[in-house]
Amino acid sequence: MASRKGGGDYLTSTELYDPATGTFSAGPTLLTARKAPTLTLLGNGNVLICGGQSDFSTYLNTCEIFNSLEWEPESPEGLITQMETTMGDARAGHTATLLQNGDVLICGGIRAQNTPNSSCYLFSEGTLSAVQPMNEARASHTATVLVDGRVLVVGGRSASAALASSEIYNPETNAWSDADNLSQARYLHSATLLPDGCVVVAGGYSGSAALDSVEIYCGFQITREFCEYNACWHVPPTNQTACYNNSSSISCPGTPGTESCGATEFCGQDSQYEDNERTYTCYNANGSVQTPL
Repeated sequence: MASRKGGGDYLTSTELYDPATGTFSAGPTLLTARKAPTLTLLGNGNVLICGGQSDFSTYLNTCEIFNSLEWEPESPEGLITQMETTMGDARAGHTATLLQNGDVLICGGIRAQNTPNSSCYLFSEGTLSAVQPMNEARASHTATVLVDGRVLVVGGRSASAALASSEIYNPETNAWSDADNLSQARYLHSATLLPDGCVVVAGGYSGSAALDSVEIYCGFQITREFCEYNACWHVPPTNQTACYNNSSSISCPGTPGTESCGATEFCGQDSQYEDNERTYTCYNANGSVQTPL
C-alpha cells in the first residue's frame, strides 16, 4: 500500500502491490491527503497510517487505519477509519515500528519546517498515548527492533546537521539509553536486522553528500528473556572470554566460570554460534551457569 505526492499535489489515492503478480492496483482512498506518512502492518492484518504532510507547510498529527482483511475493489468505502486519538505533535519523517508485543512505537520526525522533535507515541489496542521521548530530537532516522525486543534508533538529522548518535528504547521500562555513535553521521539511511542479531546500517546522506559506507551494530545484551534470575549482562559480538558487569565488557585475566574480575563482575564465555543461531551462556555472579529459559 502506498500514498504518494505527484505533480505538486498531495494525494489521497493509494495503490496495493500484489507480489504474486508483481503488479499494482488502485487501493482505498485516504481520508486525508498525506505526503510521507508511515505505514505499519499490524498483527491483525490492518495497516496503521500516521502523520505526514497535507500540504507544504501543514504537518499532521492524525492516524488512519486500513482494514485490509475486508478489502474488495468493488466495495472500497468504509475500509479506512480515522483514529479518535491523535499524536500531540504533528510530524513527517518519523518512524513507526512494530514491537514484539504488537504495539507500534512512533518516534521523532519534523513537526514544522526544519524542526525535528524527540516525542514518541505508542499505538496500543487502538489508541495513541505519549511515552518517554528520545534523548535527542531527530528526523529521517531508523528504528530497528532487536532480538531482545528493544528498539535501536540510529542517526537521522537535527535542524542543522546529520546525527551520529544512537539510542535504545526498552518497552518494558519505557526508558531510553544511549548506544554507540556511528563512525559517520547519516540520515535517510537503512538499518537491517541480520540473522545473528547484529544490525547493518548502510548508505544515507551526511549533509548533501550521499554515502556508500556501511556500519554494523552488535551491542547484544542478555536479558531475562534468555536467562533466569533476572541476569542482565552485555555480550561482545565475537566468541571470546571476557568479564561482564552491568554496563560493559572488559578484558578478563581469569578463566570462564571464576570470580577473578571483582566483586561486581565475573568471567564468562560469550554467546556461541550453532547452526547460524545465536545461543547464550548465562552466569550468576558467583560464576555458576544458569539454566536457559
